[in-house]
Amino acid sequence: GSGWSPAGSGHRDGGAGHPCRRGAGLQRHPNGAADAARRAFLPGDGAAEVAHATAHPGHPQAGGPPGGRAPQAVVLECMAVSPDLIEFLSSRIVRPDVVVITNALWDHLEEEGTSLEGIAVSLSLALPSAQLMVTSEHRETTRTVLSYEASLRNVTSDIVDGRALPAEVLAAAPGAHPDNIAMATAVAEYAGVDARTALEGMASATSEPLPVVAAAAQMQGITWTYRDIGSINDTDSLTPALDGAKAQMPPGAVVFGMLVTRWDRPLRAIQFAASVTPDDVDGLIIVG
Repeated sequence: GSGWSPAGSGHRDGGAGHPCRRGAGLQRHPNGAADAARRAFLPGDGAAEVAHATAHPGHPQAGGPPGGRAPQAVVLECMAVSPDLIEFLSSRIVRPDVVVITNALWDHLEEEGTSLEGIAVSLSLALPSAQLMVTSEHRETTRTVLSYEASLRNVTSDIVDGRALPAEVLAAAPGAHPDNIAMATAVAEYAGVDARTALEGMASATSEPLPVVAAAAQMQGITWTYRDIGSINDTDSLTPALDGAKAQMPPGAVVFGMLVTRWDRPLRAIQFAASVTPDDVDGLIIVG
């Protein structure tokens, strides 16, 4: 709808001058951001949907303050992980114009499938009402699945890669993942927001307090250094997270990993326990 044409999973450069785009055939929405609100929906824990809860200009209190301007866009994260609930939320409640699927990783295997291709299909259930899908998925097979699922629904695919961003762009949002910057600027571009304005907004945004800072304490003459990597949900992300945490430990320290298990994520616990080797840590403590 709205003038968008399906695009395949091609890797040629293209699309409105975006510096990190691999997808083909991106067209800017003909009406721009001024004429209609855009929804952005982010499917949870590794997928992001961009959903547009449109605020109608004539509504006296369309989500804004009395006498103020109504919001033009809203970005929501879809915390649903079961395929049925992802589809229900997207098609019946949020009805996003843009769906951002950050990637398809080895997570939520109990609900979304035990293959990356199956997980990609599950995440694609957020697409039914969308005009545009943005993804930074790096694997060619799952990228192809996402683009194919989008094409079945007449949704344009925009595939971006943060590794192609110039250094000055990355410097605008220090600490942010390059792929996140690439996807955010792609969505902003779709909404008619220029890259400079989008980057300035990212630079001024607040961040999670102390997400990568190690804590230290003295107990019984021993210095304990603790680094939380609890936000890691998949084995692909585990190794670089462990390497980053170990780099913050004092030289010669004995390093223990603590695996906190969850009753609803038995496959994740098994994956993590099988992924950690003696080269990673000196010992593994399992809790739960």
